[in-house]
Amino acid sequence: MTGSLWMRDRNGLIMKRSCTIWTGLLAGLLLLAGCKDFGADETENTQDTAWGIAYLTGYLFNGYIATRPAGAHDVTVQCSRGGSIRIAGRTDYDKQAALLSMDLTYAFTDAHASVVATNLAVTFHPLSGAIHQTGLIRIAGEFLQNTLASSTGLVYDVTIARSDRNDENLTGDGPYAVRDWTVTNGLNRVYHNMSGQLNGEWFSWSYCASRDCLGGTNNYNYVYVEL
Repeated sequence: MTGSLWMRDRNGLIMKRSCTIWTGLLAGLLLLAGCKDFGADETENTQDTAWGIAYLTGYLFNGYIATRPAGAHDVTVQCSRGGSIRIAGRTDYDKQAALLSMDLTYAFTDAHASVVATNLAVTFHPLSGAIHQTGLIRIAGEFLQNTLASSTGLVYDVTIARSDRNDENLTGDGPYAVRDWTVTNGLNRVYHNMSGQLNGEWFSWSYCASRDCLGGTNNYNYVYVEL
């Protein structure tokens, strides 16, 4: 199955840090203060792999959960190149507050999937493990999203293809956690932010998630998912 969403291009989104102080990602993610010596490729590979996982999870939520009535969910998606993804759990909708709460698990079983942007393609062959997602989305008025997705261990074999260098093949087996939240400024533009850890390395990025950001540095490009 192929789907698409509008999203700003990956160029310029990644905020690389070799010496940072991180505070309060969410309860359960500890304060990290100090420096870690990342090579440029190592840091970028972590960023791109984490982006692929986060975007894939968001695509699955939008395509298979958000389109269904609130309540219990148990959906299995078969990947055309092998493997499957089971999404199970619950969503609840507070009509008065226009808030959708979620408690979902995405179970990847040898799942083959690709997330493709203008200058970047992240292909998992395969991805295995379970990601647990909780949080809130406000779907009326000023958009709000504040969710946490985490896994005690994701196992993956991934190919990262960038327009400016040769393809790289990587493997990983370790924990994953990402906080996904939005900030709305006075111009009613929504800025989408993510930060977290993959296999003990930090990642962070943000982009403008409003269509009035077209043009200038806040530009949309086509991103699609192949399952």
